[in-house]
Amino acid sequence: MAANFNHSQYPFYYFLSDFKGQYPRYPVPDNNYNQFILNNTWIKETSATLYTEYPFNKWNRVEFGVRPRKRTYFLPLTDADVSFLGDSIPGLDRQFYDFFKGSNGQTNVGFTTAFVHDTVLYSNSTFGPLHGNALRAQVEYGLGLNKYSSAYRTAQVDARKYIRLSDSSLFAVRFAGLNSNRPNGDFVLLGGSDTLRNYPYFSVAGNQVGYGSAELRFPVADVALLSAIPFKIRGTLFGDYALAKFSKDLFPTRHEWSYGFGLQVNLFLPMNFEWAKTKFAPDKWNFNFRIGYNF
Repeated sequence: MAANFNHSQYPFYYFLSDFKGQYPRYPVPDNNYNQFILNNTWIKETSATLYTEYPFNKWNRVEFGVRPRKRTYFLPLTDADVSFLGDSIPGLDRQFYDFFKGSNGQTNVGFTTAFVHDTVLYSNSTFGPLHGNALRAQVEYGLGLNKYSSAYRTAQVDARKYIRLSDSSLFAVRFAGLNSNRPNGDFVLLGGSDTLRNYPYFSVAGNQVGYGSAELRFPVADVALLSAIPFKIRGTLFGDYALAKFSKDLFPTRHEWSYGFGLQVNLFLPMNFEWAKTKFAPDKWNFNFRIGYNF
């Protein structure tokens, strides 16, 4: 059993930048600009978490928890500003404004139950997983105590499967999803990094999200630099797909995809060089460099 308490106030952007110093961007064609609402909103949170777990064996366990939480958002615009600016406000900014405003000042008490399964085997030859599967499925229910504490339900899942093809080749599949009507700011950001590769950074958002990815991973070269330093190059063929929307808004569900190929070099850091075609540029191979392991 464990417990923690949190009382903090911070701007969202503190936790949203990547190794390049990028912050969440708008979708194409405005992808050269940072999102205004998300990057300029502050959050004040007071919460406590109490949880425990029960292991069935070394691969499976269940977790139980309870978490009271209050969040307040300090938005950079007012209703008067939004009314005055009208249609000049980008759609994603309007979605976040409505979402944070509807979440403001809510105090929720949530009860969570999760099932966790993990049989993944790792290998140095693949820079990570080689075989096995992993699953985390969680549901949360919040009581409606008064007008400042609405009832809600949240379901989350993250499932991964790795199929070994040889000592250094594998096929990997991942699915992740969130469906929540919690009026307290739970949402998912996708795009860039290893989700919807070669999309503008964190340009896809919602609290009703489904994301899937498949990869074929294989060796390309295994040499020794200066006859002493091991140097491996691995290749990937990948495809990503996502559905995303915010509950209770009138914007349509976004359907986004990308596919392509990449090279990964682990020279002190896992460096990825990736080329992809995307929904917004289906006839063009876009290049992206990122640092980080694949899922």
